[in-house]
Amino acid sequence: MSARISGRGLRLAGWLLTPAVVWAGSFVGGWIGAVVGGWVATASSGIVWLAAGAVLGGTAALFGWIARLRRGAKLARAGRAAKDAAAEGS
Repeated sequence: MSARISGRGLRLAGWLLTPAVVWAGSFVGGWIGAVVGGWVATASSGIVWLAAGAVLGGTAALFGWIARLRRGAKLARAGRAAKDAAAEGS
């Protein structure tokens, strides 16, 4: 029972960390966009590259983080099911 509660607590913490992960992804994407935008001739197109990099980085981080959280939940359910089946078999 305590493992189930701690697993739920970790999953809750993961969901609460989602805004920080998306912020970090958008920061890295914006930084990459700013580097690419520095190579272009006009400042306005550099700003567009920065914004596009931030949006793409944040979106990729969001979808990656959600996929990671869901995979962890599936693994936890599979582990509990295997443990229950082993307990019933003995």
